[in-house]
This record gives sequence, C-alpha cells and structure tokens, in this order.
Amino acid sequence: MKFSLQDCARGALPAVRSFLSLRPVPQVGSWMACATQLRSRGFLPEAAMLMDLVAVHFGREVGRRAWAEWSEVPVSQRGRGVGLAIVSGQALSGPALFGGDVYVKGKAEISVANVLTGMGNRVDVSFLRTGMQFPNWCFAAYCDGLLVAAEHSLYRRSGMLPFEEIARFDAPVIRLAEALEDGTVLVMTAPKSPLLAPDCWLVTCAGEVCVLPLSNVEQRLVGDCVAEAEGYVTCSGGMQHNEVRFLAADGSWSTRFVHERRVVRMARSSRGAVSIDEDGLGLLWQGAKVIGDTHFALPALPEAVLSRMETFDAAVDWARGVLYLSDATNKAGNNTVPSWCVTATEVRNDAFVKQLYPSRSGLTVALLEDGRFHFWDVEAQCVLCDWQLPASCADADDWREVLAGTRIGIEDDPRIRQIAL
Repeated sequence: MKFSLQDCARGALPAVRSFLSLRPVPQVGSWMACATQLRSRGFLPEAAMLMDLVAVHFGREVGRRAWAEWSEVPVSQRGRGVGLAIVSGQALSGPALFGGDVYVKGKAEISVANVLTGMGNRVDVSFLRTGMQFPNWCFAAYCDGLLVAAEHSLYRRSGMLPFEEIARFDAPVIRLAEALEDGTVLVMTAPKSPLLAPDCWLVTCAGEVCVLPLSNVEQRLVGDCVAEAEGYVTCSGGMQHNEVRFLAADGSWSTRFVHERRVVRMARSSRGAVSIDEDGLGLLWQGAKVIGDTHFALPALPEAVLSRMETFDAAVDWARGVLYLSDATNKAGNNTVPSWCVTATEVRNDAFVKQLYPSRSGLTVALLEDGRFHFWDVEAQCVLCDWQLPASCADADDWREVLAGTRIGIEDDPRIRQIAL
C-alpha cells in the first residue's frame, strides 16, 4: 500500500512537513528522534513513514539498522505474518490471542508472537507424541498461560513452567473454545455413541482445577460459540432454531428469542458477539442485550455453502459491515482456505482478507490470501505499521518470501508499505 503526505493525520502533518523541508538532510538520529515524538503522540503511520525514509536517504542497510534500533520487530520478520493457517493439509486452526500475544498452531509446536516485540520462542508440544504417532491436538490461551488437549487429556502451562495434566476425560477431546477472562474454558469431547452429540464441559484452569459436565449443551465450537468476558454466547447445538443462549462460567445459562428466523452463526467482532440468522440479520450483543443491528446478503451465497454453514467459522468487521466466513474443514486440501466475504449487497470469495480474529484486548489478527496470520489494523485495513514490510528497506529475500503465491499488486498489498512524496 502507498502512504503519502496526503494520508498523514491533520495533527501530525505540520511536524512532518517541517521536518522534511529541513536542509541539509538531517542525520539518522534526528529522523529517529522525530519519529519517536510522533509515535508518543499516537501518530504511528507518520512515524513509520519517517523511519522508511531513512533508507531512501542513507541506503537500505542503514534503514534496516535504524528500524532494528527503533522497533523491536526487525525488518526480516515483517510482511511474513506470524504463522501458517493450515499445516500439512490439516483443518484450519485459528490463532489464540491473549493480551498482546498471538499463538499459532504448528505441527508439533506453537508459534508465539508479540505485537510489540516480534516473534518469540516456539512452545514445544512434542511430549504429546506416543511412539511414531503424533495425535490430533488443539490448544487455547488463558489468563495464566496455555492449554493443550490431545486424546483424553487436557494440559496447562502456567508461565514458563512445564505442561501438566489437569484433567482426563472418558472420550478424546475434539476442540477447545476461547478461554474466559477468569481462565474457564469450554471443552468438547467426542460422543460416546455415533447416535449422540459430543459432550461439553467447563474447566476452570486458573488456580484450583474444576471440571463441570454440561447437560443440554451441544456445541461444535466452530462458528456457534463466541467467548465474552464472563461467559459464552452460543447458537445451534440442539437449541430452538431462533434461540441465542448465554452460558455462564458456573454452568448456568439463559436464552433470548430476538431473531424471527433460524440463527445460523455466532460471529466475533471487535465490538462483541454477533448473531446472524438465515435471512442475514446480524445482531450485536452486549451481555444479553442487543445494542446494534445490521444486514448481510447471506441468502446470496451459493447453496453449496448454505447447506454446510455449520462448517464455517465467522467474524464481523462491524464498522464496515462485512461478514467473513472461512471453511474450517479445509475442503481444498492445501493452504488455500475456502472463504467468503459478505456485505449488505454482495458476496465474494476472492477477497484478499479471508478471516478476522478480533480479541477482547483490542488486538486483531487477519488471515490473508498468503495463508498466514497477520496483526491487523481494522480501521486502516492493513497490517499494523510495525509488521508491514517497508519497501525502501526490503531485500531480495524479503520480496521472495512475501510475494510468493499472491496475486495482488505491491501498491495495493496491505502487508507492504511504499512511501510516495
């Protein structure tokens, strides 16, 4: 994407213009000092522009060193995302977000990235291996660390301590929901009979462990359950077709019947949980209260998508009125995630953004066409400044890595920043 003086915020433009007019051209330290002042006032794109211009005036290597000193995210990590969405043809596994950290599932490890400090040490989960087999596993982040489930067991890792088994179930764990703020997590285990639905449990993971079986709760934990601060907002799962259910951390639940038609998806958004019915009505919830509504052209989706809507994960960009649907089963069998972008008037399956993952902390991750997760600026519709690849500093390896397999032009690519004066 291009960034120019015309894109500068009004409050930052005088300072930027004044600095760029200085002659002779200031030394590198002055550029960094001015960028630091802009950053301290919240003008992050403008600060990034000045840092990119260091390479224009003093050369690429000087620019890369300046960025390394000014930001903890090195240029060599930018534009590449923070982990692959699909590993070795497995089903799509969304990232886990907590605070400023994002965790991404690998084959036998979990990648870790912090929005301010860059990529961290990977978390090894090879202890799950039994003999030559590596089982299916899932994970979630909670207030004290990480949770990993494989076969019949649930493990937790508090801080940097080793994993410890905290619960064992009669059936294999299939999926974990996003944890609540108090460390409670919704766990789904395989049904004991093909005629039965999977079982659901609430497990308190912070401090003393408590395992609570849930009756009358049948969820898939894909597109039918959104975690809020103190409970889960759910749909489907054997409920009445127009019901939205609120499941508290203590296992109690209540319902609301606001939709007139069948509720097909629960979607996360930066504003809260959104319930969506088959007519495309989307309702924004705050607790058990509706605080907003919108509409999506859901009936315009192909019948092949509508008929298996239960396999699609969902998220909403509420400010722009966009619904993202991604097929969690990975029917394509490769790193291409079948996805749809739905507005009030149209549907499309060729959008560069495939899915959003907003968090309660305000951090948002996007799954892009490159099959990777990226820290995302929802308002500017691009990768966050510190994680964009500055074109002025990019070397051959950067271009080869970032541009591989994408069809979007550099000027429109939200992962890349070009400065135009």
